[in-house]
Amino acid sequence: MKIYLCGAITYHWENRELHKAVDWRIKLREKLEELNKTIGKKQFKCFDPTYNYKDNLEFSSMSVVLQNKHYLDQCDLMVVNADDLEHSPGSMFEIFYYYIKQKPVIAFGSSKIISQPHVECGISEHVTGIKEVVNYLHSMYLQ
Repeated sequence: MKIYLCGAITYHWENRELHKAVDWRIKLREKLEELNKTIGKKQFKCFDPTYNYKDNLEFSSMSVVLQNKHYLDQCDLMVVNADDLEHSPGSMFEIFYYYIKQKPVIAFGSSKIISQPHVECGISEHVTGIKEVVNYLHSMYLQ
């Protein structure tokens, strides 16, 4: 199962805090790698859009959107960090793209807009943090 890691990136880059976009993704990947070792197979793999982020800044906005769409199509579900979601139009696009494709979106964290009906309907499950994301994936997608 391939997981798309969604959440604010450009907002953090512009505020010189890219680590806020990167750190949670690393932590989740590490937790999923631990789970894979525990179960003895590579059940969960991730696509991380922060990989090569700085190098990709030279390309057009359309190229970035098409690249994201390519990986969205390759993935089975999305995990979204809802922190600062209101500052991330790209994340909003990705959530609604998955809503239209009827693919699961698991969110954690909070945002000023997460409970708005048009956002909330795109979220399949909203949990507290990364530990709960891993527990959810273990329970729901390890059969």
